[in-house]
Amino acid sequence: MRFFFQKKKRKRTGPLLLPYGDDHFPKEHDRYQYATFLIATMYLKEKRVAVDVEAHAGFMSRAMSELFKETISIEPDPRNFACLLYNCPRVTHINEAVGTGEEVGTLVSHVENTGLNYFKEGSDGVKTHKLDELLSEVGQIDLMKFDIQGFEYKALLGAAGTIRKWMPILIVEVSMGNGEYHNLDEIRELLFDMGYIEELKFGKDCVYIPKERTLRV
Repeated sequence: MRFFFQKKKRKRTGPLLLPYGDDHFPKEHDRYQYATFLIATMYLKEKRVAVDVEAHAGFMSRAMSELFKETISIEPDPRNFACLLYNCPRVTHINEAVGTGEEVGTLVSHVENTGLNYFKEGSDGVKTHKLDELLSEVGQIDLMKFDIQGFEYKALLGAAGTIRKWMPILIVEVSMGNGEYHNLDEIRELLFDMGYIEELKFGKDCVYIPKERTLRV
């Protein structure tokens, strides 16, 4: 596993560095899908540790690092990871693919929108790791974000022990933006069995919270 600890460096501000050729993300500021993050923070009891899975170039990670005592950012793609290192020097970086720990495959890149990069299962290449293993020595986790282009369900399976232990607020991308969904029924059933409810769906993202924290009346 490749860990990088750089939390003592200065906070970086301004627009994020993006992989060359990416023209999808905003060039003028450092926020993306920020409304979902703000909504999720309404349900927090504490702001100790946040985990960004997968972090891309660091849009959500930077927002997390400004609010939480510790942020852990996980990104497998080497070009995205290089930008993440530059954009978010105060977080803990992990350069690995996540899943159930049993998958092997390749990382597929989209030059014009590097947020669409995804893991494709195959016979050899990159091996996934369980979040339960990557986060085994981390303390109380209060928020986790999953945006893995269709691999959210398997990543959640690999994080089941961590989720059950800490019961963090979860942001999970479930839509491809074209009317198709990533294992939405399986994700709902899995998280329901863990004691969560789908509090709201905002755009492509769902916010899942422990049942006892709902704001519904």
